[in-house]
Amino acid sequence: MKPNDLLFVYGTLRKGGRLHHFLDGCEFQQAGTITGTMFSLGYCPAITLHGEHTIHGELYRLGNREQINSINRLEAGYDCEQVDVDGNPAWVFHMSSKDLDQLPVIEDGDWLQYAKDQE
Repeated sequence: MKPNDLLFVYGTLRKGGRLHHFLDGCEFQQAGTITGTMFSLGYCPAITLHGEHTIHGELYRLGNREQINSINRLEAGYDCEQVDVDGNPAWVFHMSSKDLDQLPVIEDGDWLQYAKDQE
């Protein structure tokens, strides 16, 4: 990832998520969706790019290199890959499905709603 690239966020980095402040200085572009499967890790979600569920998120234009490094440290342990988000190439952090097999699937692909429903 480099400055001005797009990043698709789907969990705690979304507006209203507890880690959204990591995106301070990034420019919100639009809401968006991708296809895959979302799982609950309890404290945050993880997705795979396999499956046929709609995953809801937001697109942000990345800021400076320091900010990108901070996001990379936060998402350590996840793979990062470029995907198509409603016609826009964007980076997304995801995991291998073999790492998530036994976890609950979030059928509607909306972490913020899922987290709210769990309160």
